Amino acid sequence: MKRMFFIILIIFTNIHAIDMAISTVVYKGNNEDMAYMETYLSYEVFGLGIEENESSRFTTFTMNYQLLTPQGGIVDSFTADRTIMIPDNLKPPFDNMELIPANIKPGKYRVLLILTDKEGNQQKAEEEITVPNYWKDDGGLMSDIFLVGDIQEADSSQFDRYGQKFLPYPRSLYSPVYSMLQWIVELYKTEESDMLNIYISKPDGAKVKQFEQKEIPKSGIELSGFNITGFSQGEYVLHIEILDKGGKIKDTRTRYFSFTRDRGEPDVDEAQVELLETMLSYLVSPNELSKFKTLSSEGKLRFWNRIWEDKEEGAQDEFLQTWNYVAQTYETEPGARNGYKSDMGEIYLRFGPPNFVDRHALSGSSNPWVEWTYTEGRNVGYAIFGDVMNIGEMQLLSSDLPGYVEDENWRRKIARDHQEDPNSAW
Repeated sequence: MKRMFFIILIIFTNIHAIDMAISTVVYKGNNEDMAYMETYLSYEVFGLGIEENESSRFTTFTMNYQLLTPQGGIVDSFTADRTIMIPDNLKPPFDNMELIPANIKPGKYRVLLILTDKEGNQQKAEEEITVPNYWKDDGGLMSDIFLVGDIQEADSSQFDRYGQKFLPYPRSLYSPVYSMLQWIVELYKTEESDMLNIYISKPDGAKVKQFEQKEIPKSGIELSGFNITGFSQGEYVLHIEILDKGGKIKDTRTRYFSFTRDRGEPDVDEAQVELLETMLSYLVSPNELSKFKTLSSEGKLRFWNRIWEDKEEGAQDEFLQTWNYVAQTYETEPGARNGYKSDMGEIYLRFGPPNFVDRHALSGSSNPWVEWTYTEGRNVGYAIFGDVMNIGEMQLLSSDLPGYVEDENWRRKIARDHQEDPNSAW
């Protein structure tokens, strides 16, 4: 095994970290007869001995990694001395996250990690894993479930994949503040008639949430999320199954996670609160939004949770799924996930998907433009978007939907001869 590891410093302000947690995810990889494995570990730096000198604070410890057989035989191991610098303005909890990659043969294993500081204090975590032979005809059809802690713009780090940066969440511990359960699985050797079946259960098998079955993504990547704010405290299991056209399970993966309500008053991520305010602008009246802005950060989070109590079951999940779709589909630049800031994203969030879409490509007289038509419900109308500067950015040109203004001269804004001659008739 190639021995290397990567480090990323993350502050988890939602739940006070206790000891160390690991999560191992096995993928098919690129080496025949081998699989690719990543072990993510998260540990509380302030749980190790903190040293200080005149200029800095730091902790020094030894990391011991062991990959073992079920009987305890050592397949591979390494020991490394580590020093982590701690910025002066940071206070507990302060999680450090690391990634240990490996190519590994099919079989059953146990991953063991031990951190030991100079005073002999230890943080220890272990996990049993099964590595399928993806290269056999009857081998695994999907990777392990990867629980996502955060999605960011790709920055050429070891956490980049599928064009974005996905930070893992090995603690798998959620709360009312940190309540978005997100996951990724890679799918291999599936058939067009196969379906994905996803549900959440208690450890005893009792189902808590059944999602609607869906087709296998053409990308081969299943990336989804679900807000678990309403869950009761306890342990849960996320199940992802591949079903054949007859409904028979072809392959399945599980991942345990927990939800807590009694870890004390959490610190609040101000960026999250700011995003909630943006979301609420599509959900509540201006007066209610004004009230929201006067609340403390903790009060704003309670306000957010309270507005869903009077709505139909599943309303919050549906809104968040729509928000995530808009954020990615209409993003203003690759990886930004800010589609809600675009004109198309705004209309989609306010009125939903259009019933009809009429697209017009670049022509000799006009830049590209699109017309969305709504024919059902209370909000019957249209919205016309045009690429005014022909740079791939669609702007709202005219709409008779509630709250928007019609412009009879919208064609002039995208007319190619008008851009060259503002006085042209078209």
